[in-house]
Order: sequence, then C-alpha cells, then structure tokens
Amino acid sequence: MTTAARAGEPAGVTPDLDQLYTAYKAGRPRAEDRLAAEVWRRVHGVLRMRGACEAEAEEFAQQITARIMRNFQAKAVEEPSRYVARAATMGARDMGRRRATRSPEIA
Repeated sequence: MTTAARAGEPAGVTPDLDQLYTAYKAGRPRAEDRLAAEVWRRVHGVLRMRGACEAEAEEFAQQITARIMRNFQAKAVEEPSRYVARAATMGARDMGRRRATRSPEIA
C-alpha cells in the first residue's frame, strides 16, 4: 500500500506538512495518522536517497517517525517541515554510523 493510500490521500497528491501539523495540533480527526504517514514518507525518501536499502530505510523511518511524533505531541514546533527534514538528515547520519560500526561479515 502506498503512503498516500495509508494517509487517506489520492495517489500523486503530496499534502502540505505544515497544514497537516496545524490540523493535528487543532485535534482534527485522523490528523495524527495523516501527519505520521507524511512524516514517514519524507523520512523514508531521505534515507533511500542516502543509500539505505528498502528494509533498512523502512526500519529507520519507523523509528525516526516515532521520535518526531513524540516531539510533536510534547511541544509546539515552529516550522514542522524544516524540523522533519533536519530530523531525517540526522537519522540518515545515525544510520550511516551504525553501518560503519558493524563488524564486517567474514566471507
């Protein structure tokens, strides 16, 4: 299932993250699900661009999205789209560090 379908959006439509965040903070129905799906989509995209395989990108995107959503719930964020981009970039760096510290497999 595509992220758009999970978010309840028609395929090909990219919702505005700032508007989704505003709806979430206003307590609108399903806003949290739609916001989380869009955050996941953006984080996943950054991870894939940074060279993560699909499984790795899905795993890290889920962890980063959960962290972002907890922060969204705990405090007000001035620019949600910038916050998500920064968190995705930092998550990609963490993913790269974890890859580098793994012991090499013996062939």
